[in-house]
Order: sequence, then C-alpha cells, then structure tokens
Amino acid sequence: MSISSEYTLSGGDLFLGHSLDNGPVIRAAANADRRAYTANALVSGYFYGIWNTPLHRAISSQLPLNVQTLLEAGADPNGFDIESLSAYAYRFLRFRTWKSWHVLYNPESDWRRQPMFNLTAQFTPLSSDEILKRQTSTARFWTEEELIPLDKDTDGDTMHSLVAAAKTGNIDIFDQLYQAGADASFWKAPQTPATIPDPPTASSLAVTTPLHAAISAGHTDMIQHPLSLSFNPNALALSVQTQALTPFQSTLLSNPPNLPLYSLLASHPLTAPHTLTPLYRVHTLHLAVAHLSLPLLHHLTSALPLSSTPPTALGHTLLHIACLPLTDSHIQLFAPKSYASLHELRTLDPHFRRARLQPARSSASTSCPPQPAPQNSWADYRRAPSSGKHDVFPLPSSDYFPAQTAVVRYLLASGTQDVAAQDVHGNTALHYLAGHRVVNEALVAMLRERGPEEVWAAVRNRWGWTPKDVWLDGKESVEEPHKGFWRAEEEEVQVF
Repeated sequence: MSISSEYTLSGGDLFLGHSLDNGPVIRAAANADRRAYTANALVSGYFYGIWNTPLHRAISSQLPLNVQTLLEAGADPNGFDIESLSAYAYRFLRFRTWKSWHVLYNPESDWRRQPMFNLTAQFTPLSSDEILKRQTSTARFWTEEELIPLDKDTDGDTMHSLVAAAKTGNIDIFDQLYQAGADASFWKAPQTPATIPDPPTASSLAVTTPLHAAISAGHTDMIQHPLSLSFNPNALALSVQTQALTPFQSTLLSNPPNLPLYSLLASHPLTAPHTLTPLYRVHTLHLAVAHLSLPLLHHLTSALPLSSTPPTALGHTLLHIACLPLTDSHIQLFAPKSYASLHELRTLDPHFRRARLQPARSSASTSCPPQPAPQNSWADYRRAPSSGKHDVFPLPSSDYFPAQTAVVRYLLASGTQDVAAQDVHGNTALHYLAGHRVVNEALVAMLRERGPEEVWAAVRNRWGWTPKDVWLDGKESVEEPHKGFWRAEEEEVQVF
C-alpha cells in the first residue's frame, strides 16, 4: 500500500517530546491520518521502564488501518523482538540476586544468557533456600515473597502484540496481528508445556497470555475468540514461574471474583479445573478459600469437591489458608513469637505493599542515630517502603470474623481438613489464628474443640512454639514505633 505524500509534517509531529517513550514515530501510530508515518518500527523503553513501539501505540489506540500500515512497513508482528521480550522476562527469574527492580538493559540482561536460566534451575521444584527466604519476610501464600507485579513497567505485561490486542478487546486487530504471523505457538500447544522451549519463542517469553489479558479487562468476547482459534484454555506464562496461574484460576484474583468468566472457562471442554500452579502447586480452591466467601465456595464445590484439593508445595491446606492473616498489618508484629512465626499472607492482590518496619537502634551508635518516634502511636502509622513518609496503619477490623468462621465451619464439616496439619514452617491453622493482631477468639475456641487439645498446647512450629505460646505472647505485647527484634530493612540498590 502506498502512502500519499500530500501530508505535511507539522512542528508538533516532529517535536521530540519530553519523554523518550513518546517520540514522533510513537505518536504517529496514534494519528488517524496514516500519511503521518515513517516506515520505522522503533522500539523505545529499554532503560526507562516504559515499553512502547509504534505498533503498540496503534493497537492501544484501536486504529486497525494504522496497524495495517505498520505491518506492511515491516513492523515485527509480535510487537517486540525476542531480545526485548527476553530482557523483560529476565527480571522475573527465580534465584535472582539483584535487590532492585531497576535493572537497566544491557546485553548481559538477556534472559537466555544468564546461567540461572536453564531448564534444570528454572523449572525445578521449590527449593529449601526459597522456603528459608520466606521466613525472613512475609509473602502471599500463592507466590514468592518478592513478588513483582507483571505490569511493574508501563505496558511490560502487554509487550506481546496479541496480549496488547486482547487487553483492548478489539478482535479485528487481534486477527490482523495473528494473520500477519504473530507467534502464538506456546499458547496453542495441545498439552500445556512444562518448560520454555529452547530457543524460546515470542509467546513463551511473554509474562502473560491473551486469555489472561482479556480476563483482567473483562472482555468476554475476546476470551471466546482465542479459544475459537484453538488456544489452550490452560495456558500458563512459564516465563514467570513464581506467579503462573491458569486463565481459569486468574478469574478468582479479582475482588469479587469474576464468576461469569469463571463459568465461561469452566464450560470449555478442554479446561482442566484441577491444574496446580507449576511451582507453588496451588489449586483453584485454594484461591477461592482466600476470599472467605461461603457462597463462592458453595458455587465452586458443586463441581470441584474439597477432597480434590491437595496441600500446596508449602504444605497449606484449605484450612490453613482460611486462617492466614490477610496482610502483614493483621499479624501481631509487636510480639516476637508471632513476628518470627507468621510469614504467609492470604491476600490475592499482586500490588499489595508490605509494611516496612524500623528496628530499634542503639543510642550509642554514631552511624545509626536513634530516630524520633512519630507523634501518634504506632497503631496509627507505618513506614512506607519508598517515600519515607508515614501512612495510616490502623488496627485491623474484625468485620470479616463471621465470614471466616462460616468458611472454616464449612471446611471442617466436610471431613477433609486436619486441624493438626502443619505447613513447611511447622504452623497449624491455630498458629496462624493465634498470631493475629486482632484474634478471632471464637474461631480459636471452635478449632480447639474440633481438634485434639495437644494441637493448642503441644504442637510446635520450627521456632519451637505452640499456638498457645504465640497467643500468650501476643497478649503481653506492647505496640511501639520500633522493636529490637525486627529485622533491618535492606536499602534498594541500583544494579547495572
């Protein structure tokens, strides 16, 4: 297709802009007048955390004619080349050693060039080192303690063009890209792959899939369209091992869960509802229980029996998850035994930010002078991870207690749960309940009645404490702005 030369470039068209990710070529892709293009598929954003190309701008602007022009001019139908997709996936590796997200791109940050990336290391079961690392912090039960949201960089999660199109819900643009050769081989494999292929493909390096993007955006038609093209309804983004969920499972991450989309995927003949996540071995019902919604459980267990759910790789039963603290603000952090014992959180929010605690410092130290306590009590404040300011840290509400009690009663009535079961930390469900900042005392009493009494007073976790020890320690705690037993927070460092 020829482009008319009648268009006259304006000063605005040629202005370099104030942002390196929004130069003339990028802006041209969002211009409905296709004559504004140059035949250039410039990629920007390696260094500044914003991933964009002219093709992506045309996709997000939902301009199919501009998409066509770019494809005819030689734009990569995948949106980004393998090196760029690899550079982004690199930041989600297991066993990574850097302490900051801000890993600038260089030839050595290619995923495939790292000794950590090999089919032996990345796809092995959860290691003892990974479990020990959880015991120095807190983590969502279904993923790693240093979870990086997939959209940490602007548009990083939609770098693959088919994912970007699925997010918009524009089926015509999705088909344009698919027919132009955008790679979807990893997502169409009849059997869900267990590893990344070598060499990797564009779809295998993407940190999410078109189905996940459509689910996140709530586009029902777009979910049905890839399925009509033989996309696998159980496809996983294995480039992010620590947070790879099936599309079916991802419908439960939102609050409230998207039950219409859940039902849509459940009705697909190839959906495998009992699939476990590859690393943490999380089942759909583990995610469902985290919502503490009895109506949700009734809806799901009509097809997924509770007995079909094994413990996770961390040893969490459904009962454990129902008793976990929602966030670290629900943990009795001011008591040393609960602070040392509780490291697992119930929240499904990938953007949740943990509290950053400040340990007490010796007044004799010259390198670390004592810091003044805030004017208000610690019950009102916490230190924010990045700003250095103080955010509200109120005493958690107990409004969820009735829902939690109802869910636990339902689980116990099924006969599938063991009150004495211990996870990898040696904690029972009673350990987790006893370590809350605001304890659901009625539920503690109910579990003590349903289980052997020795669970309360004799079953010890890896730190040597029983649920009773943890509970008594919490009762004696004093809330202060600094505690000597808190671990010092490591400062972020830039890694180049």
